[in-house]
Amino acid sequence: MMPYQLETSFAFPLIRIETLVKYTKVTKPTGISYFLLVLINEIQDRQMKIGDLLIRFGIPKDLHEIFAEELQKLIDGNIIQSKYAYNRNYLSEYAINYFSFTEKGKKVFRDEAIPLDQNEDIKQEILFHPAMKSLMITIDMQHGNSSTTVFDDTFYQKFPIPDQDEIETFLNSKKSNGIPIKKEEIILETTNLKVENRYITYPVQITLFENDSVEFNFKDEKLNTFFTTNYSAKIIQEGLLKKDKSKFSGPIKLHSTISSQMPVNKVMFPEELKQILNRKSQIDAYI
Repeated sequence: MMPYQLETSFAFPLIRIETLVKYTKVTKPTGISYFLLVLINEIQDRQMKIGDLLIRFGIPKDLHEIFAEELQKLIDGNIIQSKYAYNRNYLSEYAINYFSFTEKGKKVFRDEAIPLDQNEDIKQEILFHPAMKSLMITIDMQHGNSSTTVFDDTFYQKFPIPDQDEIETFLNSKKSNGIPIKKEEIILETTNLKVENRYITYPVQITLFENDSVEFNFKDEKLNTFFTTNYSAKIIQEGLLKKDKSKFSGPIKLHSTISSQMPVNKVMFPEELKQILNRKSQIDAYI
C-alpha cells in the first residue's frame, strides 16, 4: 500500500540586522602619497631612515619637504600613524619603523584610494539566513515576526550572526549592486543597531509509512539538513498544530502498526494532550 502524504509548509529562522554603515568618498592618491604608502608597507629593513631611502630612489634633499608635507596629510587623515608626535622638519631622520598603517590606512592602501573629508552614514538592512548560511540584502519571500512561530529566543541563540568583519566583507561585495555606496568608496566601519528575529516558510512534503516512520522532505537539501539537525519533536509537533492549511494525498486508509493495539478501550481527553506531545516521536497523528 502506498504511503500517506501531507503537503504543508514549515517555518525557518531569518534574522534581520539593521546596520549603520560609515563610509567615505575618495580620490586617487597622488604619486607622492602613494609612494610613501608603498615605502611604509614594503621596505623590509625597518631601521632605514626615510631620507636615505628617498635619496636611493633619486629624490634630492631639496624635494624632501614635499614628501614631509604629504606625510603630514596622511597622518592628519588617520591613514598613517607615528609612534610619537611627528615633526615634518625632521622627516629625513625618521626610520621607517616610526610609521605604520591605521586600520583605515590598510583599507586605503588595499583600494588605492585616499578618503576625502566627506564621511557619510547610512542605515542598511541585512538578512541572515541560518539554514542557507548566507547574508542577503533582500529575499523574494514574505517574512514575519518570530512571535507567531514556535521558535523562542533560545532557539535563535543557536545561530550567532556573522561578525562585523564578515558583514563588512559582504557589504563591500554589494557596493553599486544592492546598497547605495559606490564601488570606489570605502566602508570605514559597520555597527549593528538592531537585531530582529524573523521567519520565512518553505513547502514540505511529509510522508507517513505503514511502519509509523515519518519522512520530511524540502526541495533544497540545505533545508533538509538544517531541519533534521535543529528541529526537535516538540518544535515539529507544535509547528504542525499551528498550520491551518494542509493538503492530503494517498490512500483512504493507512493501516498503522498502532492498529495492533485495537480495539481502543480508552478515550484521551484534552487535558491529557500535553502528555501525548511529550512522547519521544517526531509526529503524532490522530484520526
